[in-house]
Amino acid sequence: MALNFTTPGSASFRKQIADGLKKSLGRGWAVFPDAKPVNAITRPTVLMERTSFTKPNMGSYQSTYTVLVIGNQTVAETKEDVLDGLVDTAAQALEDLGLIWQSAERAVYNGTNPCYKFTILASNTRKK
Repeated sequence: MALNFTTPGSASFRKQIADGLKKSLGRGWAVFPDAKPVNAITRPTVLMERTSFTKPNMGSYQSTYTVLVIGNQTVAETKEDVLDGLVDTAAQALEDLGLIWQSAERAVYNGTNPCYKFTILASNTRKK
């Protein structure tokens, strides 16, 4: 499923990513098209936000998105193994959507949940 960022009237690119991930990852995941705070992570969770917007040349622009993949595992002995599997699954889902991610950095969400932050670059050329 390739995302179309240039169709007039189409959903925002961020929402398109969220909708595609919901389909790809399935009901076991919570996917949010924004970075709103989530108090309790009870299942693998994805949050996203646009982190930059640039104009490399006339008639085009680029947006950088952060996709946060948060683990829900609380048992210390298996937390890292579970997160590794979640990140691999999310990376494949992003690629299945036709997205190229630049990097995924290890982080901690809300001070307790291990996560990875994927960086995605999307370009758009204005059509006349």
